[in-house]
Amino acid sequence: MNQDIKGIYIHIPFCISKCNYCSFYSVANPSKFIKNNYTTCLVNEIRASNEKINDLISIYIGGGTPSVLESKDITEIIKALETTFKFNFKNIPESTIEINPGTVDYEFLKTLKDLGFNRISLGVQSLNDYTLNVMGRVHTAQDSLEILTNLESLGFNNISVDLMFNYPSQELFSTEQDILTLLKFKSVKHFSIYSLTVEDKTKLAYQLKHNMLKMNNDQLERYQYYRIRDILKLNGIEQYEISNFARPGYESKHNTLYWDRKNYLSFGPASSSF
Repeated sequence: MNQDIKGIYIHIPFCISKCNYCSFYSVANPSKFIKNNYTTCLVNEIRASNEKINDLISIYIGGGTPSVLESKDITEIIKALETTFKFNFKNIPESTIEINPGTVDYEFLKTLKDLGFNRISLGVQSLNDYTLNVMGRVHTAQDSLEILTNLESLGFNNISVDLMFNYPSQELFSTEQDILTLLKFKSVKHFSIYSLTVEDKTKLAYQLKHNMLKMNNDQLERYQYYRIRDILKLNGIEQYEISNFARPGYESKHNTLYWDRKNYLSFGPASSSF
């Protein structure tokens, strides 16, 4: 298809540790040497592109956990994009980066703001410390709340949060309670809320196979889903995809590019272009 490129996706394949449910490609606890060399290779890949881009709508940096990189690495990637494709990053309508609690400090967040990121995707998953531990997450509920406070203080006003429900051992109404807590932050405009799917060769699959954990039945999962959808709607958060909800006007431009079959470029080892 000969259509203008509207989006760019950058894949960062690193995490502090592998979550129990995750089957995505990522390298756990990479050394500084590996991260530095990866950034160099990624920048070279970007600079080797000969695509011409006009009217770019979205840039999305995902993973993995992009915030495992140092702020200088993120800066280097953005500068490579700007020089290769001849645009000002601060003028992109939507520029998103995924971050996880437990991987960033205030100075890192400030660098993101200074670079011109205007949308943050925060991997909260749960605001219950026991559930986070069962999931294999490396952060606490308080870490998530502190990051949201810092993001608001820096002036970010378009934050998406990831939540998961129907996880074994998770209390029935815990995700609903999490939503109500997160709605207290005015900058949270978007929710990505996923029902757990069990993937082969994950630690969770092993735990279930050996009766260390037990899944809910489908009826209970559906019951949670419909309640979550209703609570969001009552609070002005509209559903626009199966697992994605937003205040009007804050739907993810990047998600929508994919769903509308718009042309996009991707860079990194586990990404693909249109």
